Amino acid sequence: MTNQSLSAAEIAEVRDLFYRFDHNNDGVIERTELIALLEALGGDTFAPNINEVLASFDKNGDGVIQFGEFLAWFSAQ
Repeated sequence: MTNQSLSAAEIAEVRDLFYRFDHNNDGVIERTELIALLEALGGDTFAPNINEVLASFDKNGDGVIQFGEFLAWFSAQ
C-alpha cells in the first residue's frame, strides 16, 4: 500500500511501531497486541472500548489489523 500523505521515513516509523507490537510475528496486530500498544501509548482508558478501537482500524472486518490498515489509520490522523 502506498500512501501519498506520509513520507517514506514516516511510513518506516509506522512500520517499526506496527512490528514492535506484533509480538508473535504473524504479520497482524491482534486484540491483545492492540491493548498492549494502546497502553504503551498511554491509552489505558481504551480497554473498555477495545472493540470500537479495533473496528476503527480493521476495515476488512477479519478481527485483526494488517499493516495496510494500521498505516491508513495513521495517515488519516
